Amino acid sequence: MPRSLLSIDDLSKTEVMEVFNQADELRNAEPGPDSIQPVIGSLLFFEKSTRTRLGFEAAAWRLGVKTLVMYETKVNGTMSAAESLPDTIRTLDAFSSFYCIRHPDSDVFDEVTPYTKQPVINSGNGYDEHPTQALIDGYTMWQRFGEIDGLSVSFVGQLKYSRAAHSLLRLLSKFSDVSVKEFAPQQLQVEGYTEGLTANGNTFSSHEQPEWGTEDIVYVTGFPPKNPDGEFPQELRDRYKVTEETVNSLRPEAVILNPLPRIDEIAQEVDDLPNAHYFMQNKLGLFVRMAVIQTFCLES
Repeated sequence: MPRSLLSIDDLSKTEVMEVFNQADELRNAEPGPDSIQPVIGSLLFFEKSTRTRLGFEAAAWRLGVKTLVMYETKVNGTMSAAESLPDTIRTLDAFSSFYCIRHPDSDVFDEVTPYTKQPVINSGNGYDEHPTQALIDGYTMWQRFGEIDGLSVSFVGQLKYSRAAHSLLRLLSKFSDVSVKEFAPQQLQVEGYTEGLTANGNTFSSHEQPEWGTEDIVYVTGFPPKNPDGEFPQELRDRYKVTEETVNSLRPEAVILNPLPRIDEIAQEVDDLPNAHYFMQNKLGLFVRMAVIQTFCLES
């Protein structure tokens, strides 16, 4: 039954694993739209995006689904203001089967879901969540290690404003015996999003200084020079940069993930090391987005 995916909290562990298994089937299947009911997906991106937007377009096309892409509500010099988001949704509802929406407002879905009965996929809402990225991250971990239960994950960068990290923390809370550490300046450490993480034997701790060597996964959130808390000098940002020296401190089997795009939080010298897994992570994203569309947006 089609339904919305607005938060990673909407999914149980079983449902997360269903998406992973569906992505596996799609990854190994020959492309073919014959069995897919023709539908139109509207991709509404009110914030700049490359990978998520193109990723959902590619995933839809692989499933034989047509897409409409909108970058902003209609506005020009003769209009006093942009069209309201509810009006946009009401208009597009005449020919949309589902929506993928990215918006700078964390509360955007309060203006969307009351005006449509179609499934809505959160493709990033403000600084809040990015549930489909979390599914990609989790699937990458599961593919690499065969399980998520029992893994050790170190987040590095700034988690306070990382929507990808927020959703991933909530996804990890659905599994057992997961050890999570964050390495970030105190003023940029995560606030919220860890409720429930300490259930099922999971642990969470915050540290200002990175201490490498025990983790299975290094999740690099990025550290932009400017965020709502102010501007941060390069010297401070470099403290959380992943370099070849960082990799030499890791366990040989550890992998480095990053939701991309990269600014300078991972040195390019790391790209060719066996621990670098972020481009594979990006590649696997196609199959997860296909699985999300097929699971939540298409009639079974």
